[in-house]
Amino acid sequence: MSRLWTFYDYRDRIIPNTNNGLEAVFADIKSKVRVHSGLTKEHRMKLIDKYISHQY
Repeated sequence: MSRLWTFYDYRDRIIPNTNNGLEAVFADIKSKVRVHSGLTKEHRMKLIDKYISHQY
């Protein structure tokens, strides 16, 4: 509970007060992985790693 309102303490930084952006990223990754359902765990991890490294 002590970290619930942390974004108020650091107004000079851009900290979102919701996790909507993070949820959107996870939803996009899930949809990419779901399309390629036959991937092994190793290849799935590579797909996620490449997606994150290219996007962010």
